Amino acid sequence: MGGEEDGREKLIRAAIAVLERSGPEHFSAREVAREANVSVSLISHHFDGKDGLMEACLEGLYVDVATRAATVYPRLADPEEALDAVLVEVCLTAYRIAADNRALLRYVLKRVAERGGLAAERRDNVQDAWLTSWSGPIAERTGRDVGAVRLRLHAALVHVIRLAIASERDRAAIVGQAETGAVDACTEAHVRDLGAFIAFGWEI
Repeated sequence: MGGEEDGREKLIRAAIAVLERSGPEHFSAREVAREANVSVSLISHHFDGKDGLMEACLEGLYVDVATRAATVYPRLADPEEALDAVLVEVCLTAYRIAADNRALLRYVLKRVAERGGLAAERRDNVQDAWLTSWSGPIAERTGRDVGAVRLRLHAALVHVIRLAIASERDRAAIVGQAETGAVDACTEAHVRDLGAFIAFGWEI
């Protein structure tokens, strides 16, 4: 059993390395096998192909996110906690997780663009479950419509991910700054603002 698990982990590490080096547009089972120094057939053996391998890569990310979210979730309904402060912390944490997993999330967004959405299982068990569970307490505390809160949560998450996975040049163009320090400061300030946006919206 240990050998099977070691083989899976070796391929997962190789897949992430290929994504980080070459990007999702050049990702292939052959490249992963070359990186891991194994036969391409082992990817089918362990994962039923490239898509199964990528799902295994993503599973680790989703488990990490779920673990961190579970520590914050009870605070959403706690009247002793400032809701906007909790949501600012959530947005900053999401940004850091996304920045640490740029290669995987670039792959996810590429697949979303190709398919028009997440795979059904991820949509139902990850995205929808998160939006449903988090929008309720926020809507209750703010008196806002739960549907509007869901849209804000989703919009903020997508925006945070977009900033986190951008190249340094792209992020500089987005925030309109040239110096790295200024870009980072503007990005963090904006991510903080998104926490307040989820809770209270932006008045136009």
